[in-house]
Amino acid sequence: MVVTRQPRDCVDRIRCPDINGLPSEVVILLHDSLVHIVRMRRGIEVTNRQVQSARQAAWGSIFLLAELRRQGF
Repeated sequence: MVVTRQPRDCVDRIRCPDINGLPSEVVILLHDSLVHIVRMRRGIEVTNRQVQSARQAAWGSIFLLAELRRQGF
C-alpha cells in the first residue's frame, strides 16, 4: 500500500497492492486493514482541524480580553 504524496493532512489517494492470486482471507484482511487505516487518518485530519480551530478561538479570547482590559473592564 502506498499513500501518494498529497498535502500532509490529506489522504485522498491510496493505492492498494495487487491482490490477484491471493487467498480470499488475505484479501479480506488487506481490505479491512486499509479501511481502518483510512478511518484513522481521516480521524487524525478532523482532530487536527479541531485543534487548529480551538487554538484560533483561544487566541481570539486572549486578544479580546486584552482589549477589554485596555478599555478598563
